Amino acid sequence: MKANDFFEAPSGRSFQLSSELKNLYQEAIADIDNKGKKFEDFCKAFFESIEGFECELNIKGPNEIDIMIANKSEDPFLSKLGPCIYVECKNRKAKVNINDVVKVKENAKTYYGPNCKLAILITTSELTRRAKSRLFPADHVQLVVIDKKDLEEFFRIKLEPKSFLIQKIIKSPEKAK
Repeated sequence: MKANDFFEAPSGRSFQLSSELKNLYQEAIADIDNKGKKFEDFCKAFFESIEGFECELNIKGPNEIDIMIANKSEDPFLSKLGPCIYVECKNRKAKVNINDVVKVKENAKTYYGPNCKLAILITTSELTRRAKSRLFPADHVQLVVIDKKDLEEFFRIKLEPKSFLIQKIIKSPEKAK
């Protein structure tokens, strides 16, 4: 199966979903008082629109987990990503720095161990040059970053969230293990 086989053409439902997601995203970046919660709500809606992904928000612990995805997908590509996917949401204007990147990978390993093969850092900003240097594999957890430019592209090209995520994983500096 080729990578392009995963990218679905938009259907009527995807246009409606894309519009709903865009509204949630715009609310998140506009609401100064509740921007973190609103962005997490957008991210949860984005990931839950993918069949087989069940999301839990704000898991308490030493370090709060923004979203944990229970991966029950039967998709041939997504099913290989492991039973748990860790998601960190960053809604801010400042660039995401190296400490944020390291923290995401460490939290994924600490909380989920070998059950977590994929961690996602999704942000309304972008990464510093130094943070980008830490995206290469050093262990069993693949880190995929979805930044402001990626989100703008998602809304512009109107792919299904599943197709968009698969595309991001395939193009990630860290290749799926």
